[in-house]
Amino acid sequence: MSNLKWRVSAHTLRRVNERFGIEVKSATNWVNQLMERANYVCNGIGEDGNPSRVFTVDKKIFHADIINDVIITVYEAEIKRPIAPAVALTLAKEIRKMEIDLLKREQLAIERRSPIESEIITMRLSLVRAKKESRINFFTKRIAELETQLRYINAELTSWKRDLTLFAESYASIM
Repeated sequence: MSNLKWRVSAHTLRRVNERFGIEVKSATNWVNQLMERANYVCNGIGEDGNPSRVFTVDKKIFHADIINDVIITVYEAEIKRPIAPAVALTLAKEIRKMEIDLLKREQLAIERRSPIESEIITMRLSLVRAKKESRINFFTKRIAELETQLRYINAELTSWKRDLTLFAESYASIM
């Protein structure tokens, strides 16, 4: 007895081979491995007009029989023409929200950095004037701690900017 959850139609076996280069004898296992991680999207209708359950994983779309656990077709996910403008509009709005949020975060970062940078300057002045080794060590250690705080703040901003850039690049790919 097989421990595979999903059965695979003959049509799907051919499509897996044609579209993804997987040998027919390996296709059922390939489908089941992907379906273990797949996300249910909705109940839809296939190109043949029959109702199906729609799943997605790794930029692939799987249609399953509405009642039975049979995969009836699989293909690469793509943004279809009629929906591309709606996706682009939604993404553009999200980019604007992210951009506003980023600017607010940059403003907060400046407010957080300013006293740290001021203290670093004060510590550097004190370090230059220090004569005792214990004082030199204290100022050097404190400067290093403050510079670490600055690096952390800057790394957060860089991460947020990267996220915004990824959204913008995705938007560009749709247009």
